Amino acid sequence: MIWEKIRGHTEQVAMFRRALERNRLAHAYLFLGPDGTGKRLFANLLAWCLFCERFTEEELEACGECPACRLMRAGTHPDYLTIGPPPGQKVLRRESFCGPLDKRSRGGLHYDLSLKPMAGARRVVVIDNADSMGFAKVSSKTLEEPPPSSLLILIAPNVDSLLPTILSRCQRIHFGPLADGDVSQLLLELKMTDNPSEANAVAGLCEGSLTTAGNLLAPGLREMRSLLYSTLSAGPFDGLSLAKSFLDGLDELEDDAATVSTGRNGFVRRG
Repeated sequence: MIWEKIRGHTEQVAMFRRALERNRLAHAYLFLGPDGTGKRLFANLLAWCLFCERFTEEELEACGECPACRLMRAGTHPDYLTIGPPPGQKVLRRESFCGPLDKRSRGGLHYDLSLKPMAGARRVVVIDNADSMGFAKVSSKTLEEPPPSSLLILIAPNVDSLLPTILSRCQRIHFGPLADGDVSQLLLELKMTDNPSEANAVAGLCEGSLTTAGNLLAPGLREMRSLLYSTLSAGPFDGLSLAKSFLDGLDELEDDAATVSTGRNGFVRRG
């Protein structure tokens, strides 16, 4: 079934099933937890189940074969809306909510939510990096006045940077770090490494975050980790020489990060 795609969040799945069985699905949820723990994937699968035409909403499953499921798989379902910072940036823009200056009230999330769902009974909106949504009036309006045929899911690592107006209008769902075994298995399934020993070693270092695990598997950090292990296992070593090698490696990694931040290379964030 579709929930096999995710690890470690069976309690959250059960909670949503109970809410749907009791007809108590909230209009807005706040998914909280460290990056790389599956929040974005969970939001996507939740929408997928709500759109599926062969299962009832209370069953919270997806067949993967009906027209709605095929649209979700292709990333083209007209009632699944996602909002996030522009590429290379970390802050949500006001225009994403109320449209550009020349199309105010005729663009953005407010306008999209004013329209009827195109393919199903509801629209699902995922707002990534919600902790960067600092424009209080626009933010509170989005959460206060959504139509009954919409479900809003906000994603953030914690509540520290979220406005009180946002916190008061969302039901919070917490996503904890993944178990080491789940991380190790995902690293192999996603072909981030084909070495089980390396997968287990990285899983023990990443603190339950698949994003951190991916960073640890980056070529630069792999070389630094191998250098450290081989040096320590060889016996007495020159501390100054080892420190210099690490500093040089860190400089190279910072240069790579700067290249990514300028948008010259694409990257995928895993929630």
